[in-house]
Amino acid sequence: MGVSVHYCAIPPSSTLFGRLQSEKAFATLISRFFNYGSGIFSFFDEPSRFTTMLADDDLRERIVEDVISRAPPERREGARRQLELARLRELGLILHQGHEDTLQEVVDRCRDVLGPEPEARRWIDEFRLELERTRSAHPGIEDRECWLEKTYHVIEQRLQDRLLVTRGRNTWKFVSTLMFGDQKLGQDLSLQAEDRLGLVSPALVREGAQALRPLDAEALFADDGDRCTEDFLRWRRLYQEAAAEGEALLVG
Repeated sequence: MGVSVHYCAIPPSSTLFGRLQSEKAFATLISRFFNYGSGIFSFFDEPSRFTTMLADDDLRERIVEDVISRAPPERREGARRQLELARLRELGLILHQGHEDTLQEVVDRCRDVLGPEPEARRWIDEFRLELERTRSAHPGIEDRECWLEKTYHVIEQRLQDRLLVTRGRNTWKFVSTLMFGDQKLGQDLSLQAEDRLGLVSPALVREGAQALRPLDAEALFADDGDRCTEDFLRWRRLYQEAAAEGEALLVG
């Protein structure tokens, strides 16, 4: 595991989930794209959304002003210069090229699973279409994601310490599965180790949401700083939202 952990809700009833569990190409593609962009359900649309934003003067101005308002006063003028239309257009070109480079890298590196480039591109198009269908059938799914950036070790340890009193000696296993999954996605497929995402089953999502709900986040991370508290609150909210929807969580 690297310096961050990414979580994403997935509806077990979706065709996407079934194909991730049964088709090696789909399981490989989601693992390769999982940590790019702002989330797997948004990744393929990011370049086009950015282009749409640039073309809409009112929308672009609202976004720019929102970003500038969040900057410290002494940095706002510099931020405004960085967000001028010419610079944003240049950023858009970079975003589009980076997106295509990512796709090409997957095509080149996964030939043993996806086949030659025309077939690999077909698999990617199918995968993208299934993501779109899932997003359409499950409104808001693209927002049920979060990252624990360099904080998951601390969160894991604090939870083990806090829950030990009520859960006993198996607390470490319970917390570990909340953090990294109680299953593996596509566990019956012959995937490479780096292509196996963790999976938190819907039952464990519900149990986790219940166990995490009463915890006082500020007290739990009183000695660890605001970053740990904020990351934990986002992570707990994801568990609660996914539990309410009967969803599982992918972990990578």
